[in-house]
Formats: sequence, C-alpha cells, structure tokens
Amino acid sequence: MARQVQEPGRYSYGTSHLSSHDRGQSPGYYSGLSPNPRTLPPREPLDEATFFWLTNLKRLWARWKRSDAVNQMIHEYFASVLNPHEATLNIMIHCDDFHQGKSNSLSHTVIEEFERWRVGKESFLLSQLTPEVQLKAFNTIIRQRNPNLVKVVFNTYEMLRVKESFLPAIRDLIDNKMYKEACQSATLLKLEEYFSTEDFLVPLIFQDKLLVAEEFLQTSPRLQHEVVAFLDHLLGRRHGVREEIDRIISRLQIPEVKRDKLYSKPLSKLVARLVKTYKLPPETCPNLNYRRSEGALQFLVHKKFQDNSLSVDSWREMAREAVGNDPRLHRELVDKVINQGAFKEAKYWVDEFGIPRSDWPGSLVAVINNEPELSASNSMDQSGEEEWEDSWDKDPQLEYHIFPLEHDCITLVDTPAVFRDFLEVIKNVKLVGIDCEWKPFFGSKRNDLALIQVALKHHVFILDAMMMGQGCPDLWREFGRVFWDNEGIVKLGFNLLNDLLMMKTSLPELESCKGNLGFLDLHLLWRKITKDFHFKFPFEGKDAGFSESLARLVELCLGHRINKMDQFSNWERRPLRKSQILYAALDAYCLLEVYDKIADCCDQQGIPFEEIKNEILTQMKSRKKVIKNSKKSTSRKEDVVFSDANLIGKDKNFSGEVEVP
Repeated sequence: MARQVQEPGRYSYGTSHLSSHDRGQSPGYYSGLSPNPRTLPPREPLDEATFFWLTNLKRLWARWKRSDAVNQMIHEYFASVLNPHEATLNIMIHCDDFHQGKSNSLSHTVIEEFERWRVGKESFLLSQLTPEVQLKAFNTIIRQRNPNLVKVVFNTYEMLRVKESFLPAIRDLIDNKMYKEACQSATLLKLEEYFSTEDFLVPLIFQDKLLVAEEFLQTSPRLQHEVVAFLDHLLGRRHGVREEIDRIISRLQIPEVKRDKLYSKPLSKLVARLVKTYKLPPETCPNLNYRRSEGALQFLVHKKFQDNSLSVDSWREMAREAVGNDPRLHRELVDKVINQGAFKEAKYWVDEFGIPRSDWPGSLVAVINNEPELSASNSMDQSGEEEWEDSWDKDPQLEYHIFPLEHDCITLVDTPAVFRDFLEVIKNVKLVGIDCEWKPFFGSKRNDLALIQVALKHHVFILDAMMMGQGCPDLWREFGRVFWDNEGIVKLGFNLLNDLLMMKTSLPELESCKGNLGFLDLHLLWRKITKDFHFKFPFEGKDAGFSESLARLVELCLGHRINKMDQFSNWERRPLRKSQILYAALDAYCLLEVYDKIADCCDQQGIPFEEIKNEILTQMKSRKKVIKNSKKSTSRKEDVVFSDANLIGKDKNFSGEVEVP
C-alpha cells in the first residue's frame, strides 16, 4: 500500500494552513484543564503531511487491524519526526477511537508501539521529554476510561520521575470534583504522602467507587488506618450517622453520592473488609467491634431463649465471650435476659460482672425484693440452679439421636504418644467419619481449628488440634500421608469444604497434601440421590421445611435429630466438658450411620449406590468442583444475619461471621 510520508525531520506541530473545520478542532496549545473538565481536552490541528499520513494509517488499520504492516508504519513515523513523544500524543488523540480507550483500538496500539520503539533509546530521547510534554501527556490521558491505557502513558512519559510536578494538576482535578482521576493519578505517581483522607478518598467512598480508592490505599498504611478510623467513627454515631454524613457531604460539596451505601450495615461490612484486607488490628475499629458484639449477643439470646438450642454451659461460655470486659455490654446482656423474663439468670450475670445493686435494672430489684430466695440461691453456688437448668435445657416433646457406643469408646488424642497410636490404627481402616470443631467467632478474628473427630465403626478418636497443632509437625505430616492422601480410606463428611479449608489453614503441615483424595461429602450424595433418583428416606421428619443440615439428614435416615445444644460453644476451653466430648464424637459417628442407612435404602430401591459414590469421590478430587458445589449449599456452621428489627438467621450451620445492622 502506498504511503504519503514526508522526509524525516519535516513534520511540524502547532501550525497548519488547513481550516479548523477540516480538522474538527480549533488550533492552540492545550495546557491545564479544558473548559469542561470532564471531557477530553481539545486537539491540536495536524500539519498537512501528518494529516495525510494518519489518514493512510487509518485505512491500513481498517483493513488489517493490529499487524506487522501497521506496526512498521508506526515505527517508521517515530523515526522520522523531531519529537516522537509529542508526535505520539498528537497522533493518538487524533485517532477516531481515542475516546473509547479500548485495548484493541488504534490509539492504544500507537502508544504501545511507541513504548516498544523507544526501548534502548531512552537516554537519546530524554532531552525531548520536557516538562511541557509530560504535562500535555498528563492532561491528554487522565480522562481516559481505560486504566491500562493511562498507566502505559504515565510509564512511557516517565511521569514518576518528576511526580511532584503534577501535584498542582491533581489539585485541579480535586477542585473540579474529578476524584476518580485524581486518585488514579496519585496512585500511579505514588503520591500518597501528599494527600489526606478527605481529598478524594472520602468522596470516592461516598460515591461507591471503592476499587479506585482501595488501590490507592494499598501502599499507604497511614491512610489505611485513617480511613478505617473515619468510617468507624461514623458507626459510633448510633442515631446520628445520617446527619453526620450529610454534614460531610455539604462541607466537601461531594456530588453523585450513593446514599444507599451509607447506612450502618453496608458501612459495617466495608470497615470489616478493609480491616481484613489491610490486616489492621482490631483496636482500629472499636465501634465496629462493639456492634459485632451487640449482634453476637442478640444472636445468642435468640438461640437460648427463642430456639432453645444452647445448653446453659454453652450459653454462658459464649455470652461471656461476646461481651468481653465492656461494661456497656454487661448491662445490655442483663437487660436482654430480663426482657426474656429470666430473672434468675439476670441475677447470675449481675453477680458474675460484679455490678453494684445501685446499678441493677429496677425490674430486677423489684423481683429480688419480692422473692428473697432468688437472691440467696443465685450466688456462684449452683445448688438452686440445677433444677432450673435441667428444665431450661430439655424439651419434653423432642427425642434426640444418641451416641450408640459406650463412652469409653471415645479417645481424646492430646499427646504425641496417643497420636502415634491413632496413626497406627488408622492405617488399617477403610471407612471413617470426619468432622471438625472450632470456637465460633464474630468477625473480628478468625479462630484456629480446635478438634478433628475421626469416627471408626467401633471407636471415635478426637484429635486435640489446639493442644498439638504446633508441637507435633512430624506427626501431622504423617497424618497427611497415611490419612488425608490415602485414597484407600473413604472419609465421610458433611459440607466438607469448610472443614478441609480450616484444617489446611490451621495445620500448615497439611498444605502439601495432594488433594481431596477419598473424601465423600454426604451433602452432595444427598442431593444427587434425591434429585436424580427420587430416593425415599425411611423417615419423614417433623419439619419438612427444615434446611439441608446434618441434623435434618440424621432425622431422615435414623428417625431423630442430633442435639445441637453444644455445637455453639467454646471449643478452645480446656478441659472440654463431657457434653462437648460426647457431642463431638456423635457428630462424626453419625456420618457412618447415615452412610450405612443410605447404602441399604439404595440397594432396596434399585439405585446404583456404588456408582454414585465413586462419581462424588472423583468430583471431590477437583478443588474447583468442590468450591462450586459448596457455594450452592449452606455452610456447615450456622449463618447468622440480623435485620434492624429482628433476628432473621435460620438454623443453618454456623459460618463464623455475625452481621449487625
């Protein structure tokens, strides 16, 4: 294809005999922001030779797109002009697709090819890269929508080398409410130290443009703390958060605010995510911690007094954990218990916290005055509590599935010697049930694995991962080799992904395990046989609408649910209570019972159980497939969500985070 190109060195810029109508723009050098700062700057007219060369380039591009011919033509042009840096800007901005900023556009190709062409010529070209050219490049590119194109131009024009010179331009962007462009520029130029949270971070958060703000924050620990502290302060306003936000919006004159993102709940989620992302200490966000504790307390009260799904020991352990040493939460706990009419329990807590009688709620004082025996019986002496606790815990209308073995068939593995004995035993088995326990957490800090339960047909081993997790690396590696990576052992679980991830996270020695070999998720089996084969369970259960939990599956297969009152308890406390040990053993052993029952029923109903089992075992080998299926199912632990008025979380299995309004 013929190309009209003048001899090298003959191109000129800034003057032209062609009319403004022919060029589509008025002449004149662009410096500073355009009259409308949100639009691209005006283009300088091209001289006649460059205009015709660009016309030929556009024709070649229309025919071949990105090709060797196009690249060669562009490189020859760079070699022929007096100032390739300035010429590249003029060519790029006169490309018809410049405003689109797409990576497959001609304008993007021009700057990328210039970046390639200048390799090895940097020292020669440096004298031509004047501050005026750099500022022109900045003003030309900063409004582009494609951040990759902006980044290429910033790198090519070496703006980082003279980054402070762009501070006035960025201040102009801020004054013109172009917060995204200002933040993007400051990020690329590494100018974090020159800006405060209110310059553009707060406006971007209020506009729900979080990705740009968070990219800027990645390299500034100071601003990470300041932004989180600012947002946490808003959460502490309790009843005046909207008014405070309105004052900030008015003072900073922030346009295009997304007010639906500025309520307590989305703000709480944002603070929690930032704290986690930047690994900030919990004390950075005291108001978020307080709200989480409030939500945890609300959840616990609901489970104890509405669901009746916590034992007294579990309730008291976790309530004490939730309120910590905060006197405000101590009083709130007492008030919530009184609202449930449990005055004897309220008396227990005022004694536990050492709250002076003068600070007791009036209703509690009145009850104590009318029933003196309540005060006498509710000291730390439990003599008066046992009868009440027994009636509180037990629902006479419910029967639970019980652990079928003798209690001496449970071994607590808490020393290296017992661990070695366990490893010898496990080598010779073909089928086990496996489950894990860890202390529930309320969002501020994830807890480590506490127990791994491995159930055999006639015995259950409870591995104390908290006691032995750090002290027996060789034994844990052996556990990974003879158990985890042993495909010959079928390892039954329910919604296994949470447990497998927790084990690998808490026990680094298991990270080298090959995969999920021999793991059979009974939840996947349940869904497969009911959806594809219309499997009929031997029992219907009392609540047909109950979620797909292990308790429900046990009820369908064995006739009664598992008593979950000890599930939500402090699994890190030592020694473990007998009821905790029994619950942990049953939670793993029931998997074997359910598996046997499903296998028998499949045989009776003509369903190919072995074929289905092998399909799921194969599926479990792929981590991606396991994650995909896990997202479709409920979590093994209990999901907890609160609305502004009521607890709306259902009895799923706890995932670990409590969300508060």
